[in-house]
Amino acid sequence: MIDGPGPYIGRVLVVRADGSMEGTLDGNAELDRAVAGEARALLDVGRTSTITVGADGSYCGQPLRLLVLPGLYG
Repeated sequence: MIDGPGPYIGRVLVVRADGSMEGTLDGNAELDRAVAGEARALLDVGRTSTITVGADGSYCGQPLRLLVLPGLYG
């Protein structure tokens, strides 16, 4: 996580092509699933970009901005 509330900064969620995940952004499965879904769209096309989701896992709530890096963790 690159921008948002302090407790989220520096957290990592690894999303693999097979849909598996490693790590968590805050222990909130709903947030992790929402981020993984957004990230998969970028990963499928091999595109590095940022995504923004709400801290509650929707597009509401305090925004979190995350960097998606395809291929970084294999």
